[in-house]
Amino acid sequence: MRRDFKDDALPGLWLTLLPSSVRTWSVRYKFQGRDRRLSIGLWPRVDIATARKVATETFRQAAVGTDAQAVKVTKRRRARAGLDRDELFGAVFERYLAQYVRRHLKPSTVKEIERMGTRIILPRLGRRELMSIEPREVKSLISAQAPTTANRVHSLLMAFFNWCKSELIITTSPVVGIKKPTPERPRDRVLSDIELRFFWRGCERLGYPFGYAFQLLLVTAARRAEVGGMLREELNPAAHTWTISGQRTKNGRQHVVTITPLFKAILDRVPYHGEFVFGRKGPPSGWSKAKLRLDRMMDQIAPDAFEKNPQPWRLHDLRRTAASKMAEIGVSLPVIERALNHVSESFGGLRGVYQRHEFSAEMTDAFRRWDAHLRTIID
Repeated sequence: MRRDFKDDALPGLWLTLLPSSVRTWSVRYKFQGRDRRLSIGLWPRVDIATARKVATETFRQAAVGTDAQAVKVTKRRRARAGLDRDELFGAVFERYLAQYVRRHLKPSTVKEIERMGTRIILPRLGRRELMSIEPREVKSLISAQAPTTANRVHSLLMAFFNWCKSELIITTSPVVGIKKPTPERPRDRVLSDIELRFFWRGCERLGYPFGYAFQLLLVTAARRAEVGGMLREELNPAAHTWTISGQRTKNGRQHVVTITPLFKAILDRVPYHGEFVFGRKGPPSGWSKAKLRLDRMMDQIAPDAFEKNPQPWRLHDLRRTAASKMAEIGVSLPVIERALNHVSESFGGLRGVYQRHEFSAEMTDAFRRWDAHLRTIID
């Protein structure tokens, strides 16, 4: 007959006498509202002092979000699979990059994940055993970052540990229950026509390379990395096109931008330094400092009647401004999305599978209409 004896000194610790006269220690505890039981070992091989020590550690782990029984099951599964040792976080993270991130995600996302891993996550967790990482450590790492970065790190760790669960490396994620620290609001900043006039004049003062690069951000509605890394070989003046390869775009799709009169006028003033339009041996660096100089120049140019220190804006807002102004002059949403090289609302889901029209002529018309409208603003 089976009989259970509880330890009066440590509630939750039990010694079970089996019909075979074998005596075994176990600890009973709650994890996330569920009753759990962890077998510790046989008496007298495991004495009462050792059993109490294991039980106390089990209670501590449950309190910080780690299920000792689930960890034990995972170790057993990994041992059967030949993974008979605890792996370091850094080794598993590199496998995550190789087997999932680099195979399934777009290049810009891969680059950002690698950057966050190298600079933020691996220095703190890289040498830790993966299954020993506790929720409080994850929360501490996330909380140590700036608000937006903290959200990105939270999302990356959530995705990584979920992948580990799908690969049967772990059974519980230490990120579960940890919320994103900062609510994010989508940006909606669009520069007014008056601001665009001061912006254009400030860029003229700023000159090469950033003044001209900033102007092209507005003219082309392209991303900063695309304009900054512009290559001479991508430009075809005869066909009036700037062709950005899929290796340089965010979504991996080739993108063709029309070289309009303003675009050409800017290029004509750019000195020749080699294959890169805005750099000698590569894309220019120092965008943030150049943006601060531009802000000061715009403030100097603005007349006293104009409100000083208007709502702050970022370089990426130029892209939103161009899209908004295109809509104002009657360019349709599908064409604007193509002009921005977006694959979203108008081309998502089943509609995107069958909608193969590239809108080349419509995009050319949109860029030319936007060019003419922008010239009326800045003149």
